[in-house]
Amino acid sequence: MEPQAATGSVSRMAFEASSDNHVLIDRGSEDLLVVFSGASRQPGQFDFRGYAARSSHSILLLNNGVNRWYQDGVPSFGETIDDFIAEVKSTADRIGSKRLHFAGGSMGGYAAILFGTLFRSPALAFAADTRLRVPHSHSARLMVGQSVIPDLRPLIAASREPIHLIVGGMDVLDMVGADHVRKYCHISCEPKADHGITGYLRDLNKIDATMDKFVAGDLEVAEKTIPPTEVIKLLYNIKVAAAAGHRSEVEAMSEAASKLAPDNLLVRKNLAHARFKARKYTESTRQFSDLLQELPADKDFHLYYGLSLLLSGEKELAEIELHDHLGRWPSCEKAKQYLKRL
Repeated sequence: MEPQAATGSVSRMAFEASSDNHVLIDRGSEDLLVVFSGASRQPGQFDFRGYAARSSHSILLLNNGVNRWYQDGVPSFGETIDDFIAEVKSTADRIGSKRLHFAGGSMGGYAAILFGTLFRSPALAFAADTRLRVPHSHSARLMVGQSVIPDLRPLIAASREPIHLIVGGMDVLDMVGADHVRKYCHISCEPKADHGITGYLRDLNKIDATMDKFVAGDLEVAEKTIPPTEVIKLLYNIKVAAAAGHRSEVEAMSEAASKLAPDNLLVRKNLAHARFKARKYTESTRQFSDLLQELPADKDFHLYYGLSLLLSGEKELAEIELHDHLGRWPSCEKAKQYLKRL
């Protein structure tokens, strides 16, 4: 899930210039925050626009147009990497901003790191691929065209400015990206969040403080970080094996991951699904019930808890759970199909 995009008018802003692909908000600040939007945005849509409305900084909001991962700069604002760099420099000089900061989520997070390192400026990325087109990654699924800079690690390794990467512990591909650069980045992990980490932080009323502290240079290095590399590799291989339909491999690797990181939520989720696929419904019922204690609003956990109850013979409890599930998510066809069995 990409960060939420917004459209419409924004109050308390001086619009220096705007187009379908950029909006410059000049507040006379010495800090210019350059914010890159995520994938599949419509013309005129920009991520973090709500934050931009509340911020005291000058802000440049950007939209890549097509899903090019900013490999060609930004349409109408420098359509090569070099031209884009020149355009940003010219903009900062024109409005009197002395310090540049780069931020973004998902595809925009990749761009934040890319241009932060090229400008030798701080960068803040949420849920970003750090290598393009890793199988099953967001860039592998959505990116069009050829890569110009396919791997950020050499740039990050050479950077002397802080690079912050915040990921959700429920998205293995985001953790794969973080693991690829773990030696060189300040990495924070929210264990209960997925690829929609910015929405998660927004719901916790943390996004404004995170952005403000980043610009001020006061963003702390969180104590919560990603699991060890060995666990992340297992989690990724589980995803690959599951996509290929190799159920026995998935269950074996899920058990191995559980021994290494028994408290990790994604590890526990994978094991619960593996038990369900192996028709070990009594075990999956217990495991999904435990997971719901951690994430009581999780759609997937509610559904598979109800299905596990049904298939383990607890029909009355299953009917209650599945009706409750449909009350929350009325378009869930799988819940409807299984309720017909009752």
